[in-house]
Amino acid sequence: MLENSLMGNIQGLYPKTNQSKVPFIGELAIEHDLMFIALTETHLKEEIGNAEIAVTNYTPFRADRENRSHGGVITYVRNDLAPDTVPLLVYSNGQVELLVIKIKSLNLLIFNCYRPPSCTLVNFTKAYREMHKLIEDLPTPMPDIIICGDFNFPFIHWPEGSIITGATREEQDQASLTFELSDKFFLTQLITKPTRKNNTIDLLFTNIQDLLSDHTVEKTIFSDHNLVHLHTRYRKAKDQVDTDTPPSHNRFSALNFDSEAVNWSDFHTALTNKNWDHILSDKDPNAMLDTMLNTILSECQFYVPKRRKPALARHLTIPRDRKILMRKRSSLLKQLDNARGEERKLALSIKIANIESKLKESHEHQRQREENRAIENIKRNPKFFCSYCRRFSKIKTKVGPLRTELGESVNDHARVSQVLKEQYERVFSKPKPSCVIRDPASFFTEDIGLQDHLTNGRRPERSHQATESKFSSWTRWNTCYSSNKVPGLPLPTRPQALAALARHWSGSRSAKTSSHHSCLQRG
Repeated sequence: MLENSLMGNIQGLYPKTNQSKVPFIGELAIEHDLMFIALTETHLKEEIGNAEIAVTNYTPFRADRENRSHGGVITYVRNDLAPDTVPLLVYSNGQVELLVIKIKSLNLLIFNCYRPPSCTLVNFTKAYREMHKLIEDLPTPMPDIIICGDFNFPFIHWPEGSIITGATREEQDQASLTFELSDKFFLTQLITKPTRKNNTIDLLFTNIQDLLSDHTVEKTIFSDHNLVHLHTRYRKAKDQVDTDTPPSHNRFSALNFDSEAVNWSDFHTALTNKNWDHILSDKDPNAMLDTMLNTILSECQFYVPKRRKPALARHLTIPRDRKILMRKRSSLLKQLDNARGEERKLALSIKIANIESKLKESHEHQRQREENRAIENIKRNPKFFCSYCRRFSKIKTKVGPLRTELGESVNDHARVSQVLKEQYERVFSKPKPSCVIRDPASFFTEDIGLQDHLTNGRRPERSHQATESKFSSWTRWNTCYSSNKVPGLPLPTRPQALAALARHWSGSRSAKTSSHHSCLQRG
């Protein structure tokens, strides 16, 4: 069976959003069993991990645009070929992205390139030199080479490769560099059908003259570019089946030994109480091993819970109605390729557009069902809710701005980190020995001058308020254990300190009251 591949401009994968195109790519990969998928203009950023753009049974290799949005390229390689695949070049200069991988088992190099329409000659020349140097350094005989991507050369007429009017001098120079690379290394451009409107701007250069048996273009609502299906002459490697070795089976795979419900003590006791000498007597080593494992397995069923069957991933559970629509779309696309007459093509295009719209609605309904399920079962199945939030949440937690002790507002990430570090170090640092309070009662009499206030005829309420203010300011939680302030009292001793405060003020007030009464009597 011959291999199929896919290339095209996807105009943003947008993972973790309602407009994510990753499920669509996954469906195409499953439907056509693609060898590789080369996409341009992925709009990915460095903080987006490979897990968020994962396609089942495929390994992604990517080159993102640095410090800017848009741009970027990605190449998915099927997992049976991925172990033999290595990246040779990941390049981005802010305008041109270039990714080169090598599939060793096929002796094949795949270049994936994106050149924006506004690309300058300087940046394209830099990327050209990277490609030229890499190909020039290849050993002889030269491996198979595929250079694909969106070059945005609408002014080139293919298959002749002639530059038509409408291009600037700088654009013509960049096209000339592409022709120079093609001529020097004997590369042929094979895409002849329009890939965006009436222009052929998604190109494929190769040194294999008979690489493609055919190629078809597929219109899609996810991009204004057509996706290009490549029907190559590579043959799928057949898996070698070893008929001599029986398939191995893990008899304990159905049990969940990681569960908290495992009763290890009773399980250990049950195994210890077994008469192993009697169970394993008069048996050869293989029979002894088999008997021992079966005995342990029989005991596990009493003390170890069974493992839940893993749910199929979202991109594997394609609803039946969507599968039917996908088959209809494939059939109509084939009819469109062979159709004659504009009316027939227009009618088929309308049918395909309606099916694309229904497929989009199917994706939206599935996303809504998942959201409802995650919300309804948030208490019974919090893991599913968390995984759903990780995939589709757009919210990012932001720290700051913070206010320093001097009242300064800090919003810079480095400064916020420094302020948090200083606060944690201050709060959890050891107190100075000279500031440690040994007697809680003395805390309320030192430096407060209570007797002076009383003898000077001041109202005890002011002294009371001053002591309360001192107590509250010195025992706030965020100044406890401070290295540069008097530490607050530990929580267990605070009731005693309050009791001492109450006794102190009750005595002071009674003394003041008796003195006041005696003065009245004398008067």
